[in-house]
Amino acid sequence: MPKRPEIVRTVSSNPSRPSTAAPPKSLGRLPLSRREWDRQAPNPTDSISVRNVSVSATVGVDAWGRKRYQPVLISAKLSLAQSFDSAAQSDQVDRSTVHYGQLTKKIIEAVESRGKEEIRLDQLAWLIEAIACETAPFPALIATFETEIYLPKASLLGAGAGVKYAKAYGSGDESKVIFLRDVRVPAIIGVNSHERDSKQMVVANLGIDAVTRQDATNRYVEMEQILVKVAEEFCFETLESLATKVASLLIKHIVFPMTPGAEVHLKLEKPSAIPFADAPAIEITRGSSQRDPFAMRLWDECEYKTATWIPFPLKGRLCDWLEAQKKVAFRQRLVLIESKVYGTIESVPAAMIEHGLIGGAKLLLELFGALEDDSLQ
Repeated sequence: MPKRPEIVRTVSSNPSRPSTAAPPKSLGRLPLSRREWDRQAPNPTDSISVRNVSVSATVGVDAWGRKRYQPVLISAKLSLAQSFDSAAQSDQVDRSTVHYGQLTKKIIEAVESRGKEEIRLDQLAWLIEAIACETAPFPALIATFETEIYLPKASLLGAGAGVKYAKAYGSGDESKVIFLRDVRVPAIIGVNSHERDSKQMVVANLGIDAVTRQDATNRYVEMEQILVKVAEEFCFETLESLATKVASLLIKHIVFPMTPGAEVHLKLEKPSAIPFADAPAIEITRGSSQRDPFAMRLWDECEYKTATWIPFPLKGRLCDWLEAQKKVAFRQRLVLIESKVYGTIESVPAAMIEHGLIGGAKLLLELFGALEDDSLQ
């Protein structure tokens, strides 16, 4: 059974500095998507949670991609391996439960004692996990651990961004999601004539699920940039088309180069579209694994079979940058084909000497096949 992470005592010039969490040992498996994690995790009857513990830390990046001291809201949920019946019967906080007051106090002390020292979002999640395990009367009491680290000032057009982390101790399964919440973007969207005349607000909730790389947790600013520029520069009639375009670019320019195998979840709403409803909405999930036909089609579309980052911040229009990338790939492919042509033509006389006319003809046919594979279209 995988062990819960222990608090690691660090030697410091400041003896009052609290302990920090070491990352959990790798179990040799990739993170699960949140859907898979929910399906496979145990379903305990009792849990303890604290929501939106308010602290400040130099964690992640701000809305402009800068490493800054910023407000953080931390939520944690501990699902118990047994019910807290004895605490209920004695009406006391005993060893069958977790003292949520102590848990909250320890979280605040541990984070604020770091001052303005930088910490990654995933490292902060491990710190909260270690504190939760230390607060429990005994480690085996906790069946699953979940935390949300929310940065309310980390989005220019949304309510905030952050990371959700979950772990099941029985199996060792983990889940990590980078998310953006309630991003409001004006866009030309709709099938009705009046919707083609003026922009209306689209509200997006976006996540990249099953994140594999630790340094990917700050990429919510690039996620928001792609979402906003697609909504501003493209005109769609349906939310389905807008969502698919956003998911495609996220997979090609964030998931492929940074965290291959992850999934993109996107929910879009149009609050103004229907008078007697809060909002119509659509949700999509798109994967990036080699078994996913959607992902394989996107990989085939990648220029020169290379996944490239979109610069942040991107100066100018996204459409112009994408077109420029196509021209770069076109020139790269010309160089490749030119080298194949010269290399093959130089080899034809030698092939004819060794194998006769048929040998030279076969070599030329191979060249034409290579040119066809490297089509410039």
